[in-house]
Amino acid sequence: MANVARQYPGIRLLSVSPGGTQGTEAANSPPAGMRFFYNRIYMPLLAPAFGLAHSLQTGAKRIVDGLVDKALLSGRFYGSKAKTLTGPLVD
Repeated sequence: MANVARQYPGIRLLSVSPGGTQGTEAANSPPAGMRFFYNRIYMPLLAPAFGLAHSLQTGAKRIVDGLVDKALLSGRFYGSKAKTLTGPLVD
């Protein structure tokens, strides 16, 4: 990403991770038992309680921030701090 951003300085290029986001339907393909646990227990109850997931709106806001927040620089990757899945975007 950084190399392409340097080659095309007139285009703003960056990557943004939505983080651990609820409501993405990512767990709809595993077997029924895993799907039930993930969708009914882990994501709505356990993950948010331990700071491992945030709402779909928060994940979407992170993507929109990548589009409109001029403080986020071209050629960079933005996501949560190391070893976390939620929180503010960092480089």
